Amino acid sequence: MPLTRGRRALLILGGLLLGTLLGCSGRSPRSLSPPDCGGCAEAILQHGECEECARRWIAGREVPSATLHEALDAHGHEVDVERIICLECAEMVEVDGFCRRCRMGWIGEQLYYSEFSWALHHGTVRSEEPLECRGCRELRGEAGTCGRCGTGWVGVVAFDDQSAHRIAMREFRRLEEAIERSRSCDPCGATSFFGVLCPTCGSRPIPPAVGGR
Repeated sequence: MPLTRGRRALLILGGLLLGTLLGCSGRSPRSLSPPDCGGCAEAILQHGECEECARRWIAGREVPSATLHEALDAHGHEVDVERIICLECAEMVEVDGFCRRCRMGWIGEQLYYSEFSWALHHGTVRSEEPLECRGCRELRGEAGTCGRCGTGWVGVVAFDDQSAHRIAMREFRRLEEAIERSRSCDPCGATSFFGVLCPTCGSRPIPPAVGGR
C-alpha cells in the first residue's frame, strides 16, 4: 500500500499480456461531437464507459481501446488511509497532493493511480452546459488557456488550478499519442503511456510532453 510505480507497471503489463486484442473504432481521438446517446453523455461526465453503446471517454476524448481506458482508470478508489506506509503519501492525503515516490495522487482521501487522473479531478467536467465566455466556447474540447477569462481547458474539463491544468495538458497530449499507438497495436497504448516497453511491437514509452513538469 500503495503500489510502487514498478509493481504497478508490471501489473498493467501482465494484464495486457492476458487480454484479447481489440479492434480500432476508426474514430479520430480529437472527435468531440456528442453522440446521440444519453449513456455517452453520462459516461463523459464520469470519464467512463457507456453501458448502452460501449464507447469509452476520458476528458471528452473517445478512447477506442478498452485496454488503454481500463489502464488509465480515471477514477478515485477508496482505501484505508490508516494503513498507509509511505510517509509522502501520508502527507499528500492531507493536502490532496501527488506522491512523487509512488506516482499516485490523493483527493478527498481517495487514491488515483496516475498523475493524469489525479490532475483531471482538480478540474470540473463541463461538457454540455452553455458557456458565457466566447473564448471558452471556442476552446472547449482542446487543451489550452482561454485568452478572454483565463480558464484552463483540457478536453471538456475546466480548471482554475493552474498547476493541475499544466499537468493535465501534458498528460492529455500523451493520451492522444497513446490512442494513436493503440490503433495499430492495442497493448502499446497502455504500456507506452505508463512507461513500459511494449511487449507486442517493441515501441518505446511515450516521453513527457515538451514543457511538462
